[in-house]
Amino acid sequence: MEKAKNIFKKIPCVALPSLSVTGRVFFCARPKRRTSPEHSQHQRSQHRLKGRPKWHGAARRRLTKTEVTYAENFRKSDAATHVYTEKGKERIRLEFAVDGHIMYEKDKGKIMDALRGGMKAVTREQSKRALIGSYRGFEVTMHCSLLASTADGFRSILNGVGEQEFQPDNLVYSFDEKFSLSGFFQRMDNFLEKGPMQALETYRANVGRELANWIR
Repeated sequence: MEKAKNIFKKIPCVALPSLSVTGRVFFCARPKRRTSPEHSQHQRSQHRLKGRPKWHGAARRRLTKTEVTYAENFRKSDAATHVYTEKGKERIRLEFAVDGHIMYEKDKGKIMDALRGGMKAVTREQSKRALIGSYRGFEVTMHCSLLASTADGFRSILNGVGEQEFQPDNLVYSFDEKFSLSGFFQRMDNFLEKGPMQALETYRANVGRELANWIR
């Protein structure tokens, strides 16, 4: 019993106001525990291990959702792409929809008018995006782009389903640059041939690295 009393003598006591009018009540405070760096590291590791399943599940669900969106864009693009043969070579038919009307190669003048209208719109209001039309399942929008300290231009963006968008570097033009309509569509075709798939593979690789770093 005497030993127990000695133990309690070592514990500091804090005097707090009593709820009673006649006196004060003393509460014994717990001594502060000193945590070693090794113990702190162990606690962090345990917390990390407990959160790993939840984090892994969220990352994989995010990847699955992205893959579904890409698959839908691939399907939509394939359905809107028509190929014909000319002089023994397969070519992609120019079909550009403006305000719900499909225009072909013979309608180049009207397509150029739509593009000029977009250029004027983004020049007047540089923060604005102008919808030009749709090509091979993607909406084509345009916005002003600062190319250099003294030169402005515009960038064309391909917008798919699920708020997915692509901003190809080969679809950036200076306002002073000579614009070729056939070259513009050729650039879009070049990007759509490999660009979306490469973007998906890059996303998969990034998620894979995140998962690998979390396991360490």
